[in-house]
Amino acid sequence: MEDRRTTTTSHNIDLELGASVDAATILRTTVPMGVSAAFLRKFRSNIEPHATTSDVCRQFILPGTSSRQCAYIELLDGQLSDDGFKATSPATVFVSHAWRYRFHHVVEAMLDYAADHPNAYFWFDLFVNNQNKAADLPQDWWSTTFKSSIRAIGAVMLVLSPWNDPVPMTRAWCLWEILCAVTQTEVEFSIRLPRSQRRAFHDGLADNFDVILDSLRNVDARKAGAYREHDKDMIFKAIEDSIGFDLMNERVKEPLRKWYLQTTIDVTNAMVLMEDPSERQGRLLLNVGRALFDFGRYEPALHFLRFAAATLQNVLGDIDGNVAEALQHQARALMSLGRLDEAIETAARSLTMRRKVYGEQHLKVAECFNTLGLICSRRAEYDRALNYYTDALTMQEALVGEAHEDVGLTLNNMGNTYSRKGQRDTATTCLERAYALRVKVHGHDHPTVATTLNALGNNAARSAPKDAMKHYSEALAIREAVLGKAHPDTGQSCNNLANVLSRQGQVDKAMVLYHRALAIRKASLGERHADVAITLNNLAGMHARNSQYQEAIEVSEEALAIRVAALGDNHPDTAASRTNLAKSYLAVKRWADAKCELELAFVVRKLTPNFHDGYPYVSCCDYLVQACEALGLVQEALMYAQLRLAQPCGNEGALRKAQKQVQRLQEQAAKSASPVLATASLDIQSQTVQASPAQPGPSLEIQSQAWQVSSAKQASSMPPLEIQSQTMVESPGKQASSHAATNPAEGKKPRKRPSRLRRFFSRQKD
Repeated sequence: MEDRRTTTTSHNIDLELGASVDAATILRTTVPMGVSAAFLRKFRSNIEPHATTSDVCRQFILPGTSSRQCAYIELLDGQLSDDGFKATSPATVFVSHAWRYRFHHVVEAMLDYAADHPNAYFWFDLFVNNQNKAADLPQDWWSTTFKSSIRAIGAVMLVLSPWNDPVPMTRAWCLWEILCAVTQTEVEFSIRLPRSQRRAFHDGLADNFDVILDSLRNVDARKAGAYREHDKDMIFKAIEDSIGFDLMNERVKEPLRKWYLQTTIDVTNAMVLMEDPSERQGRLLLNVGRALFDFGRYEPALHFLRFAAATLQNVLGDIDGNVAEALQHQARALMSLGRLDEAIETAARSLTMRRKVYGEQHLKVAECFNTLGLICSRRAEYDRALNYYTDALTMQEALVGEAHEDVGLTLNNMGNTYSRKGQRDTATTCLERAYALRVKVHGHDHPTVATTLNALGNNAARSAPKDAMKHYSEALAIREAVLGKAHPDTGQSCNNLANVLSRQGQVDKAMVLYHRALAIRKASLGERHADVAITLNNLAGMHARNSQYQEAIEVSEEALAIRVAALGDNHPDTAASRTNLAKSYLAVKRWADAKCELELAFVVRKLTPNFHDGYPYVSCCDYLVQACEALGLVQEALMYAQLRLAQPCGNEGALRKAQKQVQRLQEQAAKSASPVLATASLDIQSQTVQASPAQPGPSLEIQSQAWQVSSAKQASSMPPLEIQSQTMVESPGKQASSHAATNPAEGKKPRKRPSRLRRFFSRQKD
């Protein structure tokens, strides 16, 4: 129902938009009255199929009630329907609809509802309101009595039509009714699609999976209209005085989003059961999978995409462009779930198939290069990823020019990877081009624009935190509005925005966002996903900066366990978790534990050139110097100090400090009678990665023996390579006493931890 306050005693009806609310009708009983499904079915039989609700009002309701000047429902008082039950009774569901709808469609939706709710009585304004009189009720009535009436009824049913551009989303009254439902926990809100729209829903999804996203993007209460400007002003003021337009849009979109996704799954499953496999069915399954993927439902998306590939392969054969497309999107779903080995294998199959179908130079082939680049970037194979992106970009610009949306995708991915490598100027150039192109193609409030804003924030986080804050905030606003508060991308924005707030000292706000990001990621991705570890790692850093070291250790160990399982020991993110864990160990003087974690992290850092401007490698050396000195291992401390000096990172002051550190350790080593440890003579510079762009890089298996000290007793005191988090938390005393028996420096007062250590607790962007 769109506009209830437009009828007059002279029958001057708004034929397009609707009729009025009679306050006396609503207020005369505790629960407003409704009409039965049997009555609606019989009444519909007399109505021409193409008549709108406005037509029915003019042709039937007004002539039938003009003599008594009453609501139509009053004529039914005491009557029985064909099923023997009363035609009227206290309403159990409020019907929200548009008067321009075909009357038959609205009744279809109500009868479908009645099939699930046999005792339903419908508050349907056409019959319940007095269409002969206009009601001019004050704003307070709508925000109090009207809402109370909906609460008394207990349920609101929204009739949605057409499915891809629903009229109610453009009418102020309908939005107000939805708001009255979703802001009251006692009220059940449901959406019904007329039967005639279900086939259109199938066909639309088969043709274009973006229609759901576009429909939600178009929901904006500020753009809603009403027949009378006075009504619109009243509704807008009520919204502004209560929750505001932004929250209003969010409250309206959330149930719509859930309904779209669930209906997509239900309708598709029903069609698959009823129809034989066909190309059309396969395309529908493919687009359903893509739609679910866009809304962060990666597991069900993967299910539908695999079903699509199998259906299309069965119908079209093993080598077909549609099958290749299904494999392509499977690879992205697998990547988002952290199953990188399966993802790269599936993407390679798609590439091989597309080359056979389309040839070497085609946009579909370039799309495969992009996906392979994304997977390689997730695996920290940055040079290999850039090779794929460069091939994709060259092909795209040659085929469609520099202004195509596919070019924007590739530029975004290249910028992200350059940023991860520390080449921030090159990253900025790519990302700014991608941003301008995507805004031009999609408009500002689009998820792809938010993705590029997030990448710009990542790139600016270290050098321009104010710019990063702006980019992250814009990305978060877009993602919340379009994708919803529970989407994994929203969790990503919360995590990154919290990083900036943390650096600015806004600890409380940062912690709220970190916990929100963690809850979103665990709910949408699972407890053991690599993205969960990102937020855990950042939370551990926050605990450490607040001197809550035991909490930091526990959270860091959880993050490390996830990363070892999801990414492997040789990934830079795993090294980051080891480094953060080691910092907390240093803070509580668990020197041996810290040294073990740092040595494992050091190998990965050394084998990842230019990762984050080299900062983690340098800081790893700094912390190893501290741990080795505390353990009395002067020669090892000197080795790491020299390595740190060989690749300085920071300003001149930091460089001078490193030089003085090396000089001091050289003097100590000269005075020491300790033999040079085996690790001091290792040729670390010789360990490099020679990853061919066409082949995966070699497995970076960490050789534990090369990094253990030569003393057998000292080696035996170190924990094993695969650190078990419970062991590290529960038995620090045992490890300390074991080490004290063999380490001559243990009885001495340990070196004081540098007062500025807290500055170095790293935060991770994603």
